[in-house]
Amino acid sequence: GLEEHIAVLEAVSETATKEWGLEKGLDGMISEWKPVGYELVESKDGETFILRGLDELQILLDDHIMKTQTMKGSPHMKPLESRVIDWEATLTRMQDILDEWIQCQSGWMYLSPIFGSDDIMRQMPREGKLFREVDSVWRNTMEMAHK
Repeated sequence: GLEEHIAVLEAVSETATKEWGLEKGLDGMISEWKPVGYELVESKDGETFILRGLDELQILLDDHIMKTQTMKGSPHMKPLESRVIDWEATLTRMQDILDEWIQCQSGWMYLSPIFGSDDIMRQMPREGKLFREVDSVWRNTMEMAHK
């Protein structure tokens, strides 16, 4: 009878429940990102934009990277393995992009007022020319990000 198979059925049920929980957790993380965006505000000179208000975005990103790594360690994640690996790659790519963006912005914000000085441009014409090129790329990139 049925009683002979109860232990097997309970094990299958427990595994399926844990797999379902992981799938719901993954789907929940993915859906949390749908409304998330970044905030660009005008720079002090009003001629370009800068990224700001990243605290909540960084907290969410850190939280989801940790949850995804925990999922990867679960013995019940095999049916979701490719989705979890893809999601982890997406989160890692977002983190890398955000890190690079912040680093570039920080450098640009530091150098912009320095090379905005005519005196510095006269004293360092080669560096000034290089900065103008970088400045142009930065402004164009930020304009595209703003659209």
